[in-house]
Amino acid sequence: MGWIVFTVNVILAGTIFAVALSAGVLVLLEIGRRIGVRQLAEEGETASKGLGAIEGAILGLLGLILAFFVFRGAHTL
Repeated sequence: MGWIVFTVNVILAGTIFAVALSAGVLVLLEIGRRIGVRQLAEEGETASKGLGAIEGAILGLLGLILAFFVFRGAHTL
């Protein structure tokens, strides 16, 4: 009987963690959007100058991470 209570507690804790994490991501996305809108209003188009290089670097890193995961999955076959 004790393992059932433990399992329910783990499931409940995982659910609460997932909901809190999702809510946190949404809140931080909204904060970032508001900061970006304010910065665009204050500085105009010069606020987004140089973001292409940062965006390219982030997409390159995501591609590299994806390639490592695909390669690891192919290795297990």
